[in-house]
This record gives sequence, C-alpha cells and structure tokens, in this order.
Amino acid sequence: MSKLRYFELYKKFINNTITVSEYKIFIHWVKQEENQFVVKEYMAELWETDLKDKDLQPKTWNEFLSQIDMPSNSPQVDQVNKKYFIPVMRWAAAILLLVVMVYGVSQLLFNDDKIYSTDFGETLTIDLDDGSKVILNANSTLVWDENWQRKGLRKAELIGEAYFDVQHMEGEVKFQVETEDLKVNVLGTTFNINNRRDETEVELKTGKIVLDLKSEEQAQLEMAPGDKIDFSVMKDKLVVTRNKTKAAEDLDWVNGVLNFEDVSVSDMFTEIEDLYGKKFLVVDKSLLERRMYTSIPFSDWPLVLQTIEISLGVKIEENNNELKIKKISKEE
Repeated sequence: MSKLRYFELYKKFINNTITVSEYKIFIHWVKQEENQFVVKEYMAELWETDLKDKDLQPKTWNEFLSQIDMPSNSPQVDQVNKKYFIPVMRWAAAILLLVVMVYGVSQLLFNDDKIYSTDFGETLTIDLDDGSKVILNANSTLVWDENWQRKGLRKAELIGEAYFDVQHMEGEVKFQVETEDLKVNVLGTTFNINNRRDETEVELKTGKIVLDLKSEEQAQLEMAPGDKIDFSVMKDKLVVTRNKTKAAEDLDWVNGVLNFEDVSVSDMFTEIEDLYGKKFLVVDKSLLERRMYTSIPFSDWPLVLQTIEISLGVKIEENNNELKIKKISKEE
C-alpha cells in the first residue's frame, strides 16, 4: 500500500468517514507483521501533519494499536472511545464507528479475505481461484472472499479500477463486485470498473450484468454490451451511455497505454494524479480547458512527463509529488 493511500485511509478512519470495505483493507495491512516497520514510519510522519482534530492523534505506538483495534470484549473500549472518538455531541458517530470496527475485526478473524493492492504507476494481473481473471490498475485494491464455495457467492470489493474477465460456472454461481456506490451482479462476462473520487464508472464489454445501485430513487439497472454508466451516491449522479464504449481489446490501460482522445487537459491531469499519486500545480488556468489527443506509455513515468511537456509545449518541474507547470520562455 502506498504512503499516500495509507494516509488517506487513516485520515478517514480518525475522522469517522471510513467505510467497512476501506477499514478491512486498512486494518488487514496494518496488522501484517511484515508491514510493522513501515507502518511505524508512516505514523511518525502522519502525526506531524494536520488532522481535523489534534486531540484525536495518538502519541505513542501502543495508543495507535489500541485506537485501531477495539474488540467488543476489551475493557479499554470505553476509555479509548472517550479519548479518541467521542468528543462532545458526537455519540452517534462514535457508536457507528465502533460497529464498523467490530464488524471489520470479526471479518478478518472469521473470513478468508485475500487482499490485492497496487502502488502508483503499476498494474497487477490476478488469477482468482474460481478461474476468473482480474487486471488491477494502479493505486487500487481488491478484496476477494476465498470462502465463496461455502457461501455460494463469489464476492469482490474494489477501491480504484479493475478489469474483470469472469468465469462462468455450472450452477450459475453469481459473481459480485461491490464499490461504495453499487454492486455488480454477473454470471460470466467482461467489464471494467473505475471507483475513484466518490464516483463509480462501469463499462460492459461482453455478456450482461445487473447493477444494484445504492440509491433510493433507482434500485437496479441492467447493462448490455457496449453500455457505460457513471454513478455516484454522494454526488447524486447517474449518467447512462448506451452502446458507445470501446471494445475490450482496445481498453487502453490494460494494454499498457493511456489514450487521451478529445479529452480536456483538466481531465487528463485528474487521471494521471489518480494513477501516479502526483499533484499538478497550474498557474495558467486556461491550459486546463485545452483538448488533448495523445497516447502515453503507462509504466514509464519519465516518458509520461516528457510526453506531456511536448504535447502541451510546457516545462514541468517535479518536486516530490508536486508537478509545477511552467510556460517555455523564448530563450528556451
């Protein structure tokens, strides 16, 4: 798990905004013995940054472990809750958070979840034990329930982006992918899911799927090959595009290339920020409205920068994860 992704999940955790899926990923990664050293380094750095409430920051490693691990039979639960999660007028949020944490810990103890994660700028091909294939995009996490045979449901939880090629099984054992916005129900098909920035995008390549939308207005939506939907609970957004997506073999990032065809510079920068963990600093805002027609090799970051510079006619100064866009002077 990348440092930025870890910081994001911890800040959500400490501010009572983490989801059950995110908590499972966070707690699973923290508690792996091989990650203890790097976790301690991350925490030392994070405790020096600004969170919403300084009083919620643990001061020692043991306090941090107590904070994230609160089984229901622990005598310290009430004390830890009061110290970290129940400032005045926040009883409801604290109770909800405790339920989420107890649920998450119980899932880790009694479920056989397999967690796959990618760092910025890398992809991962996963062969699931049901015969299905998943290609996980950069800065993404997939949680796979290996108890699917006993439960009769093949279930995956996704944060980020992934391409699925689902194996059809006798007995029609359903395959389900869940994001913060929706559930994708399928028997055997190929599709792409992108779950970033409080929004989920689904593109169906072959077969047929039914989406369970986490929405009060519309419960389900059926998709046919070529359909694309953009849905967000938080933004109250649903956009359905019928029969206009690219063929599966043309899916750019799966083939190692980022294709930007008639895309705004703003949208291009957003995608690159999500995939590489960078932040563009643009002084000339008119640049963001320009349209892009270019292809960029996915796995070569120096070449990505060079391609952007040539395409936009700019110079880019990189400082850690910040990219400052500068106009080329006449002398250059």
